[in-house]
Amino acid sequence: MSLSFDWDVNYYNGVNDDASYELFYDGTSQGIVYLLDGGVDEPYLEGSVDVSVTDDVNTLDLKLYIRDDGLSGFSGYDNFMLVGDPVQALNASISAIPTDICENDLVQLEVDATGGTGTYSYSWTSIPVGFTSDIYNPSDNPVETITYYVNVSDGISSIDQEVTVNVKALTNIITEPTGASLCVGDSHTFEVIADGSNLSYQWQLEGLDIDGATSSTYTVSTADLSDNGDYTCIVTGDCGTVTSIPAGLTVVTNTAISTEPTGASLCVGDSHTFEVIADGSNLSYQWQLEGLDIDGATSSTYTVFSADLSDNGDYTCIVTGDCGTVTSTPTGLTVVTNTAISTEPTGASLCVGDSHTFEVIADGSNLTYQWQLEGLDIDGATSSTYTVSSADLSDNGDYTCIVIGDCGTVTSIPVGLTVVTNTAISTEPTGASLCVGDSHTFEVIADGSNL
Repeated sequence: MSLSFDWDVNYYNGVNDDASYELFYDGTSQGIVYLLDGGVDEPYLEGSVDVSVTDDVNTLDLKLYIRDDGLSGFSGYDNFMLVGDPVQALNASISAIPTDICENDLVQLEVDATGGTGTYSYSWTSIPVGFTSDIYNPSDNPVETITYYVNVSDGISSIDQEVTVNVKALTNIITEPTGASLCVGDSHTFEVIADGSNLSYQWQLEGLDIDGATSSTYTVSTADLSDNGDYTCIVTGDCGTVTSIPAGLTVVTNTAISTEPTGASLCVGDSHTFEVIADGSNLSYQWQLEGLDIDGATSSTYTVFSADLSDNGDYTCIVTGDCGTVTSTPTGLTVVTNTAISTEPTGASLCVGDSHTFEVIADGSNLTYQWQLEGLDIDGATSSTYTVSSADLSDNGDYTCIVIGDCGTVTSIPVGLTVVTNTAISTEPTGASLCVGDSHTFEVIADGSNL
């Protein structure tokens, strides 16, 4: 650092010679300076010198010695001394209030200069570059950590100072969490990526804090229906609090059959509806008969209309949803032939004591029989055949068979049984004794048929 020191002295040595001075600073000579205009007629001498000193010097103890450089060869120092006034070195201190701020907050800078000439100029710069000023107390709104530099000059010397301001980023969410659609029992992790200082996290479900969910991620493990809803994360930092955009979690019931279809036993021509009740999301259905898809049978119900024997078999329904595929328990459909007589019984004409068997052949399921004579049930005649043994005249009449099955009741066509009396003479003829020329009639009375 260089300081200027002005001096003047009244000196007269009576010799028309030049004079010179030598400056000592802290006992060290700063060199001899020759004055060209000194002399006998100029007893008043003045001048100025620049002194180089270290930056940490606050005062200078300057001693000025003047000597005569005349022809007399006087080389010793004059016997008087000029002591300079103490001079304060240029000094400066810098401050920033505060030194820890949030992005875009105001920081107030100030430099306090002392010493030197007392007239100061200021030049402010920064790293990162971009800030400049020429006043002693500028302000700034930095967006990142920054070091401010100031050069203070008093016109003769200068001094540099610096101060660093730590700028904390505003709390800000960079990546929002994403929602999901889960099946019961699945897992999903929410994650928020945030920028800021000294961040903390609190996850919420439908606006209520989730206990222990205080990191940048939150995992729903083994999801159930109670986990449905909108999830948000509150991010708090030194420079503000922000809340993430709600991210929805939809938990879907696994595909499951709650009510199985039921089978049936039908008569030909009847109808039956199978129905399956299932839980799940986005369900679709496919009915099968004996493991083969039934065309068009793609709803939760399937109706067999006007059933015939080809509809017999086991029916299942394959239910497919967002959360799995299940198949119903097989349920049978039995289609039974309607009760019908395929072979009618036949009648007969018997002689008393003879036998005859009536027989009916019928189709159907779980058939029972009841034979009738003239519309009256014959006790014990409950099979597909009925035999009249040792017929007598009381067995004469029309016989029918009532056939009862799961799919209806039919009655056979009436067929007659005619029991004929056996040929027998009930009254024998009688003889007689006649005179020649008389007459006599023999008569026989007989029972039987077609005599």
